[in-house]
Amino acid sequence: MKDSEAQARCEELVGIDFDPLLNTQDPAERYEVGRITQAGSRYRAGIYAVDSGKPSKRADVRTEVVNTNSHWKFVNFLYPDGTNLVDILKKPQPKCTQPRPAGK
Repeated sequence: MKDSEAQARCEELVGIDFDPLLNTQDPAERYEVGRITQAGSRYRAGIYAVDSGKPSKRADVRTEVVNTNSHWKFVNFLYPDGTNLVDILKKPQPKCTQPRPAGK
Protein backbone atom coordinates (compact mmCIF):
# COMPACT_ATOMS: atom_id res chain seq x y z
CA MET A 1 0.00 0.00 0.00
CA LYS A 2 2.80 2.46 0.85
CA ASP A 3 4.43 1.83 -2.54
CA SER A 4 1.18 2.49 -4.41
CA GLU A 5 0.55 5.70 -2.48
CA ALA A 6 4.13 6.93 -3.03
CA GLN A 7 3.95 6.15 -6.76
CA ALA A 8 0.61 7.97 -7.12
CA ARG A 9 2.29 11.17 -5.86
CA CYS A 10 5.36 10.94 -8.10
CA GLU A 11 6.05 11.33 -11.85
CA GLU A 12 9.09 9.03 -11.99
CA LEU A 13 9.25 5.44 -10.81
CA VAL A 14 9.72 5.14 -7.06
CA GLY A 15 11.43 2.09 -5.59
CA ILE A 16 12.72 -0.94 -7.46
CA ASP A 17 12.96 -0.16 -11.16
CA PHE A 18 13.85 -3.62 -12.47
CA ASP A 19 12.50 -7.16 -12.38
CA PRO A 20 14.09 -8.42 -9.15
CA LEU A 21 13.54 -12.10 -10.00
CA LEU A 22 15.35 -11.95 -13.36
CA ASN A 23 17.55 -8.90 -12.69
CA THR A 24 16.48 -7.12 -15.87
CA GLN A 25 14.37 -4.34 -17.29
CA ASP A 26 14.00 -6.10 -20.63
CA PRO A 27 13.31 -9.84 -20.35
CA ALA A 28 15.19 -12.28 -22.59
CA GLU A 29 13.52 -14.75 -24.94
CA ARG A 30 13.94 -17.41 -22.26
CA TYR A 31 16.07 -18.38 -19.27
CA GLU A 32 18.07 -21.47 -18.33
CA VAL A 33 19.13 -22.81 -14.97
CA GLY A 34 22.87 -23.39 -14.78
CA ARG A 35 25.08 -24.92 -12.15
CA ILE A 36 23.53 -25.61 -8.74
CA THR A 37 25.74 -25.41 -5.65
CA GLN A 38 25.15 -26.00 -1.97
CA ALA A 39 25.96 -23.33 0.64
CA GLY A 40 25.14 -24.80 4.05
CA SER A 41 21.44 -25.62 4.14
CA ARG A 42 20.78 -23.44 1.11
CA TYR A 43 21.23 -24.13 -2.58
CA ARG A 44 22.12 -21.60 -5.26
CA ALA A 45 21.30 -21.84 -8.94
CA GLY A 46 22.60 -19.57 -11.68
CA ILE A 47 19.92 -18.25 -14.03
CA TYR A 48 21.10 -17.36 -17.56
CA ALA A 49 19.27 -15.22 -20.10
CA VAL A 50 19.05 -16.82 -23.55
CA ASP A 51 18.68 -14.57 -26.60
CA SER A 52 18.97 -15.75 -30.22
CA GLY A 53 19.71 -19.23 -28.87
CA LYS A 54 22.80 -18.08 -26.94
CA PRO A 55 22.94 -18.05 -23.13
CA SER A 56 24.64 -15.12 -21.42
CA LYS A 57 28.27 -15.73 -20.43
CA ARG A 58 27.61 -15.26 -16.71
CA ALA A 59 24.53 -15.80 -14.58
CA ASP A 60 22.17 -12.83 -14.70
CA VAL A 61 20.99 -13.71 -11.21
CA ARG A 62 21.60 -16.52 -8.73
CA THR A 63 18.61 -17.81 -6.84
CA GLU A 64 19.00 -19.00 -3.29
CA VAL A 65 16.53 -21.67 -2.15
CA VAL A 66 16.01 -23.78 0.93
CA ASN A 67 14.07 -27.01 1.44
CA THR A 68 11.55 -26.69 4.25
CA ASN A 69 9.18 -29.56 5.04
CA SER A 70 9.77 -31.07 1.57
CA HIS A 71 8.98 -27.76 -0.18
CA TRP A 72 11.51 -25.60 -1.95
CA LYS A 73 11.30 -21.89 -1.10
CA PHE A 74 13.13 -18.92 -2.55
CA VAL A 75 14.98 -17.03 0.17
CA ASN A 76 17.00 -14.53 -1.87
CA PHE A 77 18.12 -13.42 -5.32
CA LEU A 78 21.83 -12.61 -5.67
CA TYR A 79 23.02 -10.17 -8.34
CA PRO A 80 26.38 -10.09 -10.17
CA ASP A 81 27.26 -6.68 -8.69
CA GLY A 82 27.27 -8.16 -5.17
CA THR A 83 23.86 -6.86 -4.11
CA ASN A 84 20.86 -9.02 -3.29
CA LEU A 85 17.10 -8.59 -3.12
CA VAL A 86 16.74 -9.01 0.65
CA ASP A 87 19.21 -6.18 1.35
CA ILE A 88 17.62 -3.94 -1.28
CA LEU A 89 14.19 -4.43 0.29
CA LYS A 90 15.58 -3.53 3.74
CA LYS A 91 16.96 -0.16 2.53
CA PRO A 92 14.83 2.96 2.64
CA GLN A 93 13.68 3.82 -0.87
CA PRO A 94 14.71 7.12 -2.48
CA LYS A 95 12.47 10.13 -2.14
CA CYS A 96 10.36 11.41 -5.00
CA THR A 97 12.24 14.14 -6.89
CA GLN A 98 9.50 14.86 -9.47
CA PRO A 99 6.11 15.22 -7.71
CA ARG A 100 3.07 14.53 -9.87
CA PRO A 101 1.18 17.77 -10.68
CA ALA A 102 -2.14 18.18 -8.89
CA GLY A 103 -5.08 16.72 -10.79
CA LYS A 104 -3.05 14.12 -12.70
